[in-house]
Amino acid sequence: MSAVEPEPRAPAEDAPNLTMKYMNRFSCIGPACEDTCCAGWRIDVDKAHYERLLMTSKFSAKPLAARMRAAIRVVPPKNKRERERYTLKLHDNGDCVFLDEIGLCEVHKNYGISTLWDVCAFYPRKLKWIGTTLELSATGSCPEVARQLLCHEDGAELEAIDLSRLERHVMQDGLDPRDTRPFFHAYLMLREFMMELFGDATVTLEQKYFLMTWFSKRTNDVLKKHKATGDLGVVEREMALLRSPAVRAEILKRFEQLATPAALVIWIIRAIVRNGRTGTHQDKMRSNWAIMVDEVIGTYSKLASILPEPGADEAAHDASEAKQSPVIEATTAEVWFDYCRRRARLHAVPIAAKAMERYFRNYTIHTWFHKFPTEEEDILHYALRTLVQHAAIRFLIVSHPKMIAALNAYDASAKDAAADAALVVELDKVAVIAFQKIARHTEHGVLLKYFNKMLKGRDMFSLAGAVYLIRF
Repeated sequence: MSAVEPEPRAPAEDAPNLTMKYMNRFSCIGPACEDTCCAGWRIDVDKAHYERLLMTSKFSAKPLAARMRAAIRVVPPKNKRERERYTLKLHDNGDCVFLDEIGLCEVHKNYGISTLWDVCAFYPRKLKWIGTTLELSATGSCPEVARQLLCHEDGAELEAIDLSRLERHVMQDGLDPRDTRPFFHAYLMLREFMMELFGDATVTLEQKYFLMTWFSKRTNDVLKKHKATGDLGVVEREMALLRSPAVRAEILKRFEQLATPAALVIWIIRAIVRNGRTGTHQDKMRSNWAIMVDEVIGTYSKLASILPEPGADEAAHDASEAKQSPVIEATTAEVWFDYCRRRARLHAVPIAAKAMERYFRNYTIHTWFHKFPTEEEDILHYALRTLVQHAAIRFLIVSHPKMIAALNAYDASAKDAAADAALVVELDKVAVIAFQKIARHTEHGVLLKYFNKMLKGRDMFSLAGAVYLIRF
C-alpha cells in the first residue's frame, strides 16, 4: 500500500481551527522582553519580501536606504536544482543589522509589519495544517510564549484560533491524515492519547513520563517514520490497556524498582556545558546561555573543577579525566547528593511542587501539539528526546541561584499565603528562563543530539535509561 504524499492546503474560513489558550493570550512585548529574537541565529528572507525591501529602499532616506540594500546577503545556488537564497546579515556580536539601540526593528518601526519577511513577521508562531484544519502554536524559545504557557494553569488547554490576531498566514508544516504510513496515519490518535495522559490528575508527572515511554517502547516497531505498513491495532490495544487503572497500576510497579545512578548528573551537566561554554562563540544566543550555565555551575562548590574550562580542548580534557577517576567519582557523588537535596527541598514546599508539576505538564502537552513526533525516526526517539530535555531543564531550575535565593527567602518568611505567592512569582521567573533557553538552544544547536549520543554510548537508550531520566 503506497503512502499519500501530503500537500499544503489553503486555509478554509469554516475549518475547525485549533490553538491553545497561551497562544491567544500571547503578543510580542518588544523591548520589554528579557531576550531578543533579533540576534544569535541565521534569518532567511523570502524572495517576495527581499524584492519589497529593495523597492521600499528607493523611497527611503539615503542612510537608511543604503543600509537596507546592504543588509541582505544573496546566496547563489550551488547547482541547477537550487534557487538563489537570501539571508540577513548580522553584526559581529550576533545582532541583526536593523536592531536599534532600544531593541526595536527599524524596518518594522518605519514601514510596518507588511514589509517584514515571513520569518521575522511570524516568529515565534508555527502554523500547520492537518487535512483541512489549521493549528497554531509557538516555540518556547520566546520568553513571552514560555511565560504564557507555563505560568497559567490552563495554558495548554485547546481552544479555537482567533485568526484576526494573525497579520498573515505563513504555513510552515503539515500532515495529511490520508497518509497510510502507520506513524503518520496514527498521529491524531496518538496525540489525543498523550494529551489525555498528561492531563490526568490521578497519576503523578513521573508516572506519566513512564507510561509515555512504556507505550513508546511497546509500539516502536510499528511507529517508525520510514515504515510503510504496520498494524495500528497494536497501537490501539496498548492505548486501551493504559487507559485501564488496574493495568496502569501493574505497569507502574516496575517503575518503582529502578534507581537513578549518580553519574547521570555529570552526563547531563557535560552535555549542557559542551554545547555552550566553550568560549569560542561570541553571538548573543551562545553567550547568554553560557552566562546562565556558569551561574548554575557556580552554585556547586567543586563542580567546575571536573569540567572543561571555557575554550579548553574537550578531547584532551576527557583523556586526562580518565586518569583521575577516584576524584571525579567523589565529586560526582557530592554533586548528585547536593542536587537531590535541593530538588527535595523544592518539592517539600507544596505550592512549589504544584507549580513544577504545572510547568512540565503544560510543556509536554504543548510539545505533542506543537512538534510532530514524525520529526524523529520513531516514537521512542521522540519520548526519550522529551525526557532528556526535561531532565536538563529540571537541573537548571533546581540549581539556579535565583531559585536558591527564593527558597532561602521563603524559609525565613512566615510561610503564609503572601509568602507562597511570592515564591511562585520567583519560581515562575526561573522556570521561564530555563525552559526558554533550553528551547532556543535545542532548536538551533546540537544539545539533544549530544544527549542521544550520550545515552546510546552508555546503553541507556532504553526503558531503563528513561527511568533514570524521569527520576533525575
